[in-house]
Amino acid sequence: MKKTVIARIQVIEGKEKEYLALVEPLIDATWEEPGNLVYLLYRGTQNPSEFMTYEEYVDEAAFNEHCKTELFKSFEEKVRPLLAKEISIQIY
Repeated sequence: MKKTVIARIQVIEGKEKEYLALVEPLIDATWEEPGNLVYLLYRGTQNPSEFMTYEEYVDEAAFNEHCKTELFKSFEEKVRPLLAKEISIQIY
């Protein structure tokens, strides 16, 4: 069964460029993963410090493989100091 992930991210005001510099390489690499179907980034229109990613994977195993990549692990570590609050993640 397909796995869909929606992550809502709010970065500290003024840290948007740093966040984009971290997330854009992750998105590009994820598109190359065989189990990835979609990985889109959206930015809030009313609050430019708010972002949302929409991801789809062929199944749970593909999503789990994505989470094991070095780039994903590095992103998780490096993004934490930029966050205004915890990332909200919904998985379907």
